[in-house]
Amino acid sequence: MRAVVQLKNRFDAISKVNKIANAMQIVAIARIGKIRKMEKMAAAYEAALEKIHDRIAEIMVKKKPDDEQKKKAGGSLIVVISSEKGFCGNFNTLLFDRLTRRYKPEEADLVVLGRKAIEFFRGRGYKIVKEFAKVTDQPTWARVSLIYEEMEKLFDERYSEVIVAYNSFKSVISQEPTFYRYLPFERKEIKQETGWFIFEPISPALLASAEKGFRAARLFRIMVENLLGEMGARMIAMRSSTDNSRELMDELNIKLNKARQASITAELSEIAGTIEAMRGGAE
Repeated sequence: MRAVVQLKNRFDAISKVNKIANAMQIVAIARIGKIRKMEKMAAAYEAALEKIHDRIAEIMVKKKPDDEQKKKAGGSLIVVISSEKGFCGNFNTLLFDRLTRRYKPEEADLVVLGRKAIEFFRGRGYKIVKEFAKVTDQPTWARVSLIYEEMEKLFDERYSEVIVAYNSFKSVISQEPTFYRYLPFERKEIKQETGWFIFEPISPALLASAEKGFRAARLFRIMVENLLGEMGARMIAMRSSTDNSRELMDELNIKLNKARQASITAELSEIAGTIEAMRGGAE
């Protein structure tokens, strides 16, 4: 009987895990649809601002070609984007592992976004310049703009480059650790008319403003893309957890039935033995 109780307790515990994992999987699936739409809109907005920037840059180059950007002295600043919560498989650990192998603590300082990155990099020898918690699970334009302004300020003051480390979204089942050189801004060569806007007056301040808007939009899109990858990883992890717990429940159910049968058989044998003993005593 004791074995039956123990098996039943294990079955109930795994059943609760199964229900929680299944619920988290359903939530992740629902959020994937919403975030995918958000990512498409963010990408379209980024593309529109890029087109505006390219048009201004094209006019500026025609009027007065820019000098080549001079290299700045200073180290690298890595902006690490992680999830706020766990239960998403190796989504964060792959990125962290790639980063620690690529950049040693003395080679780069960090700005960490998301609770998982904060927890991981504290006490690992890296200089954490800035921490942002509760920003990666629901990125908003206001939050991202503040982060961008901080990144630009740090770049202007003491760093030669800013690298954004995040998980780029390939598909629901595939996310790839990515290191994107965010600053300094590299102006691409304009090969053809980008058209449809006339800007007056044209000034370096207008180009700088266009660059800032474009860069902020790109950071917002990157954070949304990272969140989309997180939801995909969580959906897969919770699906695997649901399937595994269901298999364990099936195995425990078989063991539980066998234990119950053995318990019933033992009780029947005990009753039969008692009856036989009573009959023998009566004779």
